[in-house]
This record gives sequence, C-alpha cells and structure tokens, in this order.
Amino acid sequence: MPRICLFVILAAMTAAFAADLPAEMEDFEPDDNTVAFWDFSYMKKGMVIDQSGFGNDMPLKAKEDAPLPKVGENGIEFDGQGGYCELNPKESLRIKKGDFSIEMYLMFTDAVTKPNASFNYMIVGNKAVSEGKGGFTLGYASHRGNRFYIMYSLDNKPCEFSAKLPTAPEPGKWHKVTFSREGDKMAFFFNGAKIGEETVAGDINLIAKRPICFGIYSVPWQRDKQNKLIVFGFKGKLRFVRISDKARSN
Repeated sequence: MPRICLFVILAAMTAAFAADLPAEMEDFEPDDNTVAFWDFSYMKKGMVIDQSGFGNDMPLKAKEDAPLPKVGENGIEFDGQGGYCELNPKESLRIKKGDFSIEMYLMFTDAVTKPNASFNYMIVGNKAVSEGKGGFTLGYASHRGNRFYIMYSLDNKPCEFSAKLPTAPEPGKWHKVTFSREGDKMAFFFNGAKIGEETVAGDINLIAKRPICFGIYSVPWQRDKQNKLIVFGFKGKLRFVRISDKARSN
C-alpha cells in the first residue's frame, strides 16, 4: 500500500475516534476546589493515581476470583463480574457541610434497554441502603425507570435521591454524570442537562468506615441463595471522576 494512502487511512481512523470523545473531556482536570481526581487511563505502580494531590490513590481488586478490570488508554473497563477499584479515602473527602459535587465520564458497554432485563449498576460508593452515619453510593437502575440515584446519609439518617432519564443512555458513547449539592438543593445532571432536583437541609458526610468501591456494590455480606456475593457490578468504562468541595452543574 502506498505510504500516502496508509497515512490518509490512519488519519481518518484517528479523526473518527476523536469525534466520539466529547470536546470538554480535554479540559476536564483538577482545580482549586478538587478534593479527588482520577484519570482512569493513567496508572502508576499498579495504582490509579489521585491527581488532586491529596493522595486518594487506589489499586485494582476483584471479589470471589473475578477478573481484574481492564486498563486501557480510554480508561478502565468493568465487566460487572466483581472487578473493582478500592479507595481508602483521605480526610480531603470528609465533606460534612456545605456544597460538593461528584462528576464522572462513563460509558455503558451494553445496551441497558434489553427486553425483560433489569440493570442495577452500582458505580461508586461505600454505603448500604439502610445505613446512616455516613457514606454514599451512586448508581444507575433501568428497572426503576432509567434512573441515576444516590444513597446518602442526612443527619445520620439513610436517604436516597434519584432522577429519571427520558431514555436509556446510549451504549458505546461517553456520557457525563454529575451529582451536585448547592445550598439546600441537590441535583443530577446528565450531559449538562438537569434531570432532577430536590430540597435538602442537613449534614451529608461522604466518609464511612467501609472503603469506597468503583465498579461494584461495596457491601460484603449480601449474598444470593447460592451464597454468591451480590456485587451489582457496573458493566462499562470510567474515564474521569472528580469530587469537589463546590457545586458544579455543567
């Protein structure tokens, strides 16, 4: 094949790939309000490095002999079987009062609208639904009407807030999900559009004794009738996650 033709083909492939990445991902980075920031395409000595400088680095792990998540140039891919990242959070994440936000760029690798199928993906968290005291878990559930949800603790009482999407997220495409608290308002944003809001007053503490897990449900005692651990594994990719001590809405 002539060299010029090969160059044209490679350039076209690169352009097509770049077109699938939202332009704003290029400017997604830590700033003065960032308390944790992970680019899941970047690892050092087997750890996903917290680029905020607060030291919230985390290794890859797996439950019950599941394979580890796959690391690639476009982030980490979770297969939903029990591979995950584990974070023992630093004090930077102890946000009890005031504004904060959790943002992520994620991709679902399978369609989440299959007939007669239920998808309940626990994406990141360290909290069971009935627990108070502290912690959070953020996920997505198709069987609840295509909703993103967050389980959290308000004044040491378990609470949940969810927001419905008009349609299921398109698989194979990067989506930005933001959960934000500003004053007494909590809101979900999906690709920059607000999809839900409610009024909340009180203390919300993101820290709990249990480590924060990315890619699975973090509760180690819940098992099915065959005594298999229930992981509610996320089947998709994570590229960026940013936690901030300020509200963000875009």
